[in-house]
Amino acid sequence: MKENLLKYLDKIGNINYLICMLRWEMDTTAPKTSFDYLIDNMTKLSEELFELETSDEYINLINDLIDSSEFNDLEDSEKIFINYMKEEYYKNKRVPKTFFTKYTKLKNESLNSWVEAKEKNDFNTFKPYLIKVIDYTKKYYKYMYPKTDNLYDCMLSTYENGIKSDLIDKLFSKLKNEIIPIINNLKKKNLKQLDIDLNSDEYLELSKYLLDYIGFDNNRGSLGVYSHGYTMKLNDNDVRIAYTPNSDIIDHMSTIIHEGGHGIFEQSISDTLKQYKNYYIDKTALHESQSRFYENILGRNINFWIPIYKDIKKITKLDLDINEFVKYFNNAHTSYIRTKADELTYCLHIIIRYEIEKDIFNNNINLNNIDKIWNKKYKEYLGLV
Repeated sequence: MKENLLKYLDKIGNINYLICMLRWEMDTTAPKTSFDYLIDNMTKLSEELFELETSDEYINLINDLIDSSEFNDLEDSEKIFINYMKEEYYKNKRVPKTFFTKYTKLKNESLNSWVEAKEKNDFNTFKPYLIKVIDYTKKYYKYMYPKTDNLYDCMLSTYENGIKSDLIDKLFSKLKNEIIPIINNLKKKNLKQLDIDLNSDEYLELSKYLLDYIGFDNNRGSLGVYSHGYTMKLNDNDVRIAYTPNSDIIDHMSTIIHEGGHGIFEQSISDTLKQYKNYYIDKTALHESQSRFYENILGRNINFWIPIYKDIKKITKLDLDINEFVKYFNNAHTSYIRTKADELTYCLHIIIRYEIEKDIFNNNINLNNIDKIWNKKYKEYLGLV
């Protein structure tokens, strides 16, 4: 029974690999003139993937295994994952195929629009896509959870099973009450940004050096340049990390260490779960716990840098005492950009996004005013517009 299911999951894994590969190409190397063609192909492949994941054959294979004596002999992690696949099947089955196709294409188009808007620093370029994606996302979750009276809690549960907004509200309320007064009393004189001009080869050398140092297997991964740092797993031996060449060398190194944490997580999945082509495991909190552990608990500590600082200075041409260097990693100050935030202020970037998102999906926001609401919260919580 298990063998039959694994053969079927191979088909799912192969198509998912192709979709990820096309997205990576579009993000990193493909010319913009090819984007429409790539999106069309990703959409077609996504349709095939959706058909496989909502077919009668698929759920029969899952149920046959669950109902068999073989299921009792599986490891607990396998049982959890197989039951997870079953739950996902019934949620996906409720989504009309035609809607799924339109939603998939829209998300790919909107992501490219976001990149263009970011390059131009023009929110209005992206705004129509954002409003449409929000509308489609509401419909998508309503299809999956037709009987719910709290759509947003269902959405939260998709990313972290069992987490509800009332729990997050209590946690974030405590954080705001403690952090905002501290931020208001921060000294206005902070370290200036540490800018270093590196060429593309030097950025790549520095990135690979740091990834190798923290334990990421560069032989099972590769690097690419994109507008925002992210990690993508194509398969167990192919984990891609994207980064933006950034003259703010502290931010660049923090991003690489952070994404390296994601990459190490993906390269360390147990052999038991690898069988199931586990691209779909609900692991968001685990992922972020690993990436931010590497970035903050390790990467902001002077002992992390002592063994390698001579090499870092050589690659970056830095002429700075290590004690001064590490101060840049621990410089508490408000900033506009979440990924550049220190550990004191980072939470508020998350809280702002959460509060706006919750109001969006509880229909408490006029989407035409979303930029004004964003600016108001940044002013109130971080003192920035």
